Amino acid sequence: MEHRLISVFQILFAISFLFIFISGFGYNLLLKSAWSVVISVFTLVVFVIFFVFFFFRADQFLARFDEKGQKRITGFLFITAMLFELFIIIESHGIIPPLIDGGHTYAEARYLLAHHHASKSVYFEVYPNNIPVTILRYFLYRFFALFQINNYMLLDRLFSGFVLVLSMFVSWKIACKQFNRRMGNVLLLFLLTCFPFFLYTSYFYTDTTIMVLPVLMLYLWQRHSETSKIRYMILLGLCLGVGYLIRPNIILFLPALAIYMFFVVKLKRTLINLALVGVMLASCIVAGQSYEHHLGYVSNPKYTMPNVHWVMLGLSPVGQYTTSDFYKTYDRHTQVAKKKEDLAVIKDRIARDKTQGLVKLWAIKTVRTWTVGAHAYYWYTEFTNNPTLFYNYVYGNKKALVLFICQVFYLVSLFFMLLSVLAYFRNRKATLNLLIQICLFGNFLFYTFIWEAEPRYSLLFSMFILLSALFGLSELRTEWVHLQQFLQKRQLGRVKRIRTAGVLTLLALVLLCGAINQATWTENRTVSPNYRVNIPHGEGHATATVDSQQSISQTFRVAASFNRIRLKVHKIKDKGQYQLSLILLKTGETVVKQSFWLKSGDSFSGHLEAISIPAQQVTDAQSYKLVIRKIGGSSHAFVQYAVNGKGFEQRDIYSNGALSRNNHPAGKEDLIFQIYDQQMGTYLPGWLYWSLFACLVAFLLNEVYRGSQMDGMVSKRKRLGNYA
Repeated sequence: MEHRLISVFQILFAISFLFIFISGFGYNLLLKSAWSVVISVFTLVVFVIFFVFFFFRADQFLARFDEKGQKRITGFLFITAMLFELFIIIESHGIIPPLIDGGHTYAEARYLLAHHHASKSVYFEVYPNNIPVTILRYFLYRFFALFQINNYMLLDRLFSGFVLVLSMFVSWKIACKQFNRRMGNVLLLFLLTCFPFFLYTSYFYTDTTIMVLPVLMLYLWQRHSETSKIRYMILLGLCLGVGYLIRPNIILFLPALAIYMFFVVKLKRTLINLALVGVMLASCIVAGQSYEHHLGYVSNPKYTMPNVHWVMLGLSPVGQYTTSDFYKTYDRHTQVAKKKEDLAVIKDRIARDKTQGLVKLWAIKTVRTWTVGAHAYYWYTEFTNNPTLFYNYVYGNKKALVLFICQVFYLVSLFFMLLSVLAYFRNRKATLNLLIQICLFGNFLFYTFIWEAEPRYSLLFSMFILLSALFGLSELRTEWVHLQQFLQKRQLGRVKRIRTAGVLTLLALVLLCGAINQATWTENRTVSPNYRVNIPHGEGHATATVDSQQSISQTFRVAASFNRIRLKVHKIKDKGQYQLSLILLKTGETVVKQSFWLKSGDSFSGHLEAISIPAQQVTDAQSYKLVIRKIGGSSHAFVQYAVNGKGFEQRDIYSNGALSRNNHPAGKEDLIFQIYDQQMGTYLPGWLYWSLFACLVAFLLNEVYRGSQMDGMVSKRKRLGNYA
């Protein structure tokens, strides 16, 4: 009976993630890129095939090394991962917390550090689930404050980087125990190609701070299943409790574990294990809530969002958060009223969408959450005090290549994970991979059919995909060995020639990809901004008015020349003439002075208005002051520029400058503005583009050469056999 149930589950799992895998080739549609969909899909297919072959050959290559050699490779790969992470931390030093969740926890942690009690911000009454991660951040800042270290954003990234490295180590331990050190090294290769893990360390929030806990719980279960020692279940429950406080959706691991235990453990032992985990989970929740109360966080039913609110969000047009849905619940002032409103909206949307509409919505939610390999890491890094070349190509407006690379390796890992399904049908054993699959399938069901859907939500258990991919790679290796054993000896030479022909075909496809994409990446010239300051939006409704009585100024610092200034216009009244001056702070010299007219009804009202600046006049990488004043027009004319004001709290989102009204500092407010250099150019230089392809071509040519050598050896053995 249990084998039938597992077999049915394997089929459902394969169908679900096969849909995700196939949909992943159309990721370019989600990004709304100008890159041709047909060409992008073809390119993805070729690159996925290439890297599936690459990892298969890497596995065979690692098999040549003995235990001592494997240890050296392990050390090299871990050092490489840590250096790569350190490089990203250094290069992304200018990124500041966003204006959404992670930014609110940052501001609150700073307040806790200064006052040692809650700020009474409404945000934490609306979303009390974000209090624990705020307290974790506060503990981090408070500990390093003892050593006079107050670079808080660096501490955030170092902590997230430490959690990532720890996650890699625990995952490696699982792989080594389940397979051997060689497969542990293959896992490290997988992890090194999973760039979003590294890039997400720039965003300190729930998922990035507890990424180690899912794999740690998996490791503790692995140790418990080997030793039957009760302490591992106690530790597992403790990890689940801590994880639940910071990221409640980690609780999805518990039903997955319960289902898995019913297949592999006796009922009595299963119930004892669940009881132990439940006790530890409850203890952590009680302890966490007690400390929250100690700091002054008190539940406020008037503002707190009920859990059913996220179910309602999951039924929005694309299953995501919307401001209108937020206020539907927020405007009700009791928990009963909030739940009643949410349930009414849920019933209305189910009745409205009916079966066809719900199926479409579920497909959209699946695609948004599971098919994009980048997991939308760049959504949370749009504010930076120092946009560098690295920032522009990784987080900014030129990130297309990085997104493509992320998608390739994600699809490769999904392919190997799908192959792992075959392992059960071959050996009929419930291995650790079954627990991984149940957990992933549970997450898939939860975010598709129940909860709000966002690309980041699949990040927490993404390490499980890579672990499952190891089982798939192992299965591919096993099937390859069986195929070789099945074939008769006289056919081996023909098989090797077919293999060589396959490699040559792949080589031709790679070169074809290079040729058909060359124009897009190296020849087509487009206008693109290279940002020096990038504050594209803000919170609240604050403005800075320029009229006959008032002028405004904003200081800023740039690291390179620029030729555009873009300001967000909130409102224009009547027709007025205004003057923009750009003053070099170091000398007080006015390097640019321009006048312009604005009138009611101008099309850019409410949007960012670009003002051209002669590039030759601002070549210095220094600090400037931007001054705007009214110099003519109607006496009643004025213009209001948008300012980052107060949302749940007042944040200073640009530390390299400040806003002033009539030369009076405006506190933590800044204009919503962008400083950039706009040039016509190509995405990549041709030499770099073809250098990247040359690496792939060199690998395939080496495979062709090795294949020809093997063919020669087979032919020689045949001749010697005939002679004998």
